[in-house]
Amino acid sequence: AAEIFNLGKPTVLVFLNGGQIDFGPELRASSAAIEAFYPGVHGGTAIANALFQQGEHANRWGRMPYTVYPADFVTETTMLEHDLSVAPGRTHMYFTGTSVVPFGFGLSLTSWKLNQCPTAPISIQTDDTTAHHNVTLTVENAGGTARGDIVVMAFLLPVDVPSQTGSKLKQKLWAFERVADVLPGSTVPVTFAATADALALFDVNTGAIVSAPGKYQLKFTDGSGTPAGECTVDLTITGPLHVLEPFPTAL
Repeated sequence: AAEIFNLGKPTVLVFLNGGQIDFGPELRASSAAIEAFYPGVHGGTAIANALFQQGEHANRWGRMPYTVYPADFVTETTMLEHDLSVAPGRTHMYFTGTSVVPFGFGLSLTSWKLNQCPTAPISIQTDDTTAHHNVTLTVENAGGTARGDIVVMAFLLPVDVPSQTGSKLKQKLWAFERVADVLPGSTVPVTFAATADALALFDVNTGAIVSAPGKYQLKFTDGSGTPAGECTVDLTITGPLHVLEPFPTAL
């Protein structure tokens, strides 16, 4: 790869791999990269069509399904440790280091904007498992040429949750939506149903799945890492700690 980069020509890397690898140096040297995993017998055609915009569904990309750690992560964490919260943490929920590629990251051959994000705070009761609060925002294909898909992810970020003192949870993915074939200049709505169940946590004291009172943020993002592709809404969950599913007991 280094010899190709030395030519000074625009270069797109295509990675074919079954598990995560630290390709940080190659990413920094390349113009773009595709994580194709194991794309199957038709993968070559699909990748070529996407790169050269062949076909009406060519601009249809996913988002990174896991955190890509730096190579030295394996020396910082013993593989015998199964507690995800032990420093430096594991998964996007607990990892405190600098990832090579963060969970949920992904780009497009067009640019996107998240608009009309609600400004009013949301309030939910811990024990009202039937109610839901619809959160609607709009996504705009702000590019000038390519139609395409967008994936909007919804994360829960704890801010002040008194019953979960000691928890190292950074964020939790609680929903995502894919919107297909959005034309350039078009805007479409995306709605998420915020419920006590969807926004539940694993209780730090018992391991039960609970609705925990406190202050949170709901972060909506297209995974691009740009300010235009992200917005937040304040959330307050009120009421007593409510157990949605108790931790299993031994038989």
